[in-house]
Amino acid sequence: MAKKPSSPLPFIILLLVATPVLIYYMAVPDYVRKDLWRAIDSWMGKEPPPKATPKAVAPGKMKTPKAAEKPTPASPVGRTRKKKRRRPGRGKVALEVSSRPGGARLYLGGTRLGKAPYKGRLRRGNRRFVAFLPGHHPDIRHLIFDRDPEMALRAEIQPLPRKMTPWGLFRGDPGRTGFSSETGDPKRMLQVWTARLEGEILASPVQMDGKVYISTDELYLACLDGATGNILWRIPGVGNTKATAALYKRFAIVGSSSGVLMGIRLDKGKVAWKEALDVAVDASPLILGNRLVVGDYAGRLHAWTLRRSGKKLKSSWKMEVGGAIRASPAGAGDRVFVATDKKLFGIDAVSGRKLFQRPLARGKSSSESGVRTVGTRFLGSTPAVLGKIVVAGTISGEVKAFRTDGNELWTASLRSPVYASPALAYRSAYVGTQSGLLVCLDLESGSVLWKRKLGSSAFSSPLVADGAVYVGTDAGLFYVLDAFDGSVIVKKKIGAPVRSSPSLSSGLLVVGASDGQLHAYRF
Repeated sequence: MAKKPSSPLPFIILLLVATPVLIYYMAVPDYVRKDLWRAIDSWMGKEPPPKATPKAVAPGKMKTPKAAEKPTPASPVGRTRKKKRRRPGRGKVALEVSSRPGGARLYLGGTRLGKAPYKGRLRRGNRRFVAFLPGHHPDIRHLIFDRDPEMALRAEIQPLPRKMTPWGLFRGDPGRTGFSSETGDPKRMLQVWTARLEGEILASPVQMDGKVYISTDELYLACLDGATGNILWRIPGVGNTKATAALYKRFAIVGSSSGVLMGIRLDKGKVAWKEALDVAVDASPLILGNRLVVGDYAGRLHAWTLRRSGKKLKSSWKMEVGGAIRASPAGAGDRVFVATDKKLFGIDAVSGRKLFQRPLARGKSSSESGVRTVGTRFLGSTPAVLGKIVVAGTISGEVKAFRTDGNELWTASLRSPVYASPALAYRSAYVGTQSGLLVCLDLESGSVLWKRKLGSSAFSSPLVADGAVYVGTDAGLFYVLDAFDGSVIVKKKIGAPVRSSPSLSSGLLVVGASDGQLHAYRF
């Protein structure tokens, strides 16, 4: 007899009972189950057990709490080690910025800033990566990226942190020292722009408020944007200009080879006033306080008092020195120092009275010897003043130092004519020679500290900043040397003779070449 099939009803009942139980224990969280049981207990009228309250202690029997005892360390078997939390500053750099064309692409407000070149470095102990953007936007100098990998691609735009330090005179200051207080690593020097100008550049660039001003040999003074190198305006001169412009408030004062001294407005680029001297002015004007001092080719030194607005001139005094003034006058305190080919003069800046004159060079003058012509004229070494010491180079191959009262300190023979102006810094004098030597002399004794062969004539006056010496040569090379031992830090090829002296202001280094090109670098 066949068995009857078993009924599925028991299995269905078991499934209906087990399913909610499984869901209850597997899907419902613990805190939900606790709340559910509390609700059931309160519905059935059960009260939760009271919490234990601490026993009251009499005020006089209060016990001071004992120091917590250190727990005994557990055995290493079965102990779980806590993971050390990684500090945000030690994470991987969130965004890599490279100088390769396929490097990082940066955007600002939906506008792409470009691919390259971007340069940056990680400073020890700093959580930020600083990337420099040369020439992409005039208001952007650095992009700072957070190094925390959890905050990737977070960028903050910051302005240039450097203080605006103008370079408004030839050699940077009235003393013509050629020293700048700017700081920067020459090895990280990047070229940001090159501007093409007409004519040969013999004058040195000057800078103020983010603008670059340069005179050329083609009848004009030009103003360029320091961030992009774009020419903002240009002014035709009365004659070809070799003198470096001097900046005073809202004006640029510059002489010309036709004997006209001009005051040009910096904002509009228009000539505000003219002063006819009838003799060529190749030396850069000196501004000492509110006094303007200019030397001309006939050996006359002129002085004017500048108005507060800088618009007009009031004649103060005039003096004959007996020789063509090709070098720019230097000033310190209430004294002006000017050099001819053979003599150095000390003059009272207020009255124009001659305080002293001292011999400089032996033999023939530069125009008589026929050494180093530039165009149709000769250029001379400008004296430099630091403290109470005046240093001047000579065409006879000597460097002489005097006290500001006229007493001679020392004479150093370099055996080659000196046409570049000396730079004074770190108790030393840095002098370039026609034979291609850069010599470092002790400022107190005149002894040679070091020499460096540059391979070609050094007519460009050196600039000293942050322990480095910047100088160009007639071979079209630009050197950066260590100021303390003369070792070569950087050597760049400009491509044309560099006779113009470099200028440095607010992190922008500008170098002029004889082919009419201005080269700008940032650190």
